[in-house]
Amino acid sequence: MKGGVAHFLLKNPSPVKRERIIPKMKYINDTKLKSDSRIHSYETATKKRVYRVAFKRTIMGVVNRFERQGFETKEDAAIWADEAFREATLLNGKAKNVTVQEYYEAWFNKRVKIGQWAKDSEASYKAIFNNYILPRYANVFLTDINHQEFQQYLNELATVERSNGKIGYSTSTLRLVHNMFSAMINDAIQNEVVVVNKIKRMQIPTGQHMRNIAISKDTYDRAIEIAEIMLSPLELGAFYLSLYGLRHAEILGMQFKSVYQDHVFVKTTRTKEVPKGQEKTKTDLSRRTVPISLKCANILAAAMRESKEIRYKNRHECGPDSFIVVNRDGVPADYHWMNRCFKKISKKLGFYIYPHLMRHAFATFAIPMAEDRKDVANILGHKNLEMTMAYDTGTEEGQRNVIKFMDI
Repeated sequence: MKGGVAHFLLKNPSPVKRERIIPKMKYINDTKLKSDSRIHSYETATKKRVYRVAFKRTIMGVVNRFERQGFETKEDAAIWADEAFREATLLNGKAKNVTVQEYYEAWFNKRVKIGQWAKDSEASYKAIFNNYILPRYANVFLTDINHQEFQQYLNELATVERSNGKIGYSTSTLRLVHNMFSAMINDAIQNEVVVVNKIKRMQIPTGQHMRNIAISKDTYDRAIEIAEIMLSPLELGAFYLSLYGLRHAEILGMQFKSVYQDHVFVKTTRTKEVPKGQEKTKTDLSRRTVPISLKCANILAAAMRESKEIRYKNRHECGPDSFIVVNRDGVPADYHWMNRCFKKISKKLGFYIYPHLMRHAFATFAIPMAEDRKDVANILGHKNLEMTMAYDTGTEEGQRNVIKFMDI
């Protein structure tokens, strides 16, 4: 089928009736078909007869004009006209019998177009829907989504035999499947496509391949000792930034100009989907100043010296805007670079550690010492204290101190 994507306004809440202005083109021997008034037949400059679509429809108080030319057959033109109109009505309750696949595509494309999601969120939604939701529900009508059936599906995902030898998907994956599917259905409710979210409250199977998010103070101190012995200056600098609660992407996005004698300024991130970096943090509060000790400042200074040496050795320029964390070729390291550093420590430590674990550790060890817990939240870049408290995993030592204090 010839032709491209329709140009139309999906939805406008304004009660004012108006029409999009589309410049009109001149067609030779243009004739409207009696069998389908939406389709016109015309001649090209080479006397070839082709077809075009031109019609108007009012959707949510807005007159939308649908137009596309260059179809070789009237059947192709009619198919495009049907699809264009259905796409225009999908997100406002006008379309009937909307499938999960149809609504997902319109919903996803709209959010990408308006820039509502970060690139990583966009990739995450696409992966979850393509791998877990659409294979099961693509052709199911939104109105037919069933609470009991979806609960059964989550239970199946928790126990299915996988190709890598593992049994079931992780609890975090199951939670993503539920949350993202539920978010789409909530959007459908707002647009009056369905009236209720039947999967709003589900029982997510727990304990499935969950990563450890707790570490004892002794193990934490031992990890630091090993890191200071095993890691290069650049690797150690990245490791120390994790001890201050910086996110994985924030560490990779740290630039030379953002490091000071007594603090680092977090404003740039580098992720899997945005390897070149972006000045867009996870939340507005994630753009923040994080105090550092003199020891950390010296470690970061050594890291920056090594980073510059690697860059110059590979004939790469190095300036204030350059990223500190680079690979041996002198280019910004990929997203898995830090995981490889932590894996070396984990092997020697005999305990699995990873960047986000140290973010939890910071919250856990800092909260008991803080006069104001909001200070800890600000360092972590959290919007509220509830999130910070959720990062506090508690420690065995802390429990013993409580019992000792209570003298029971």
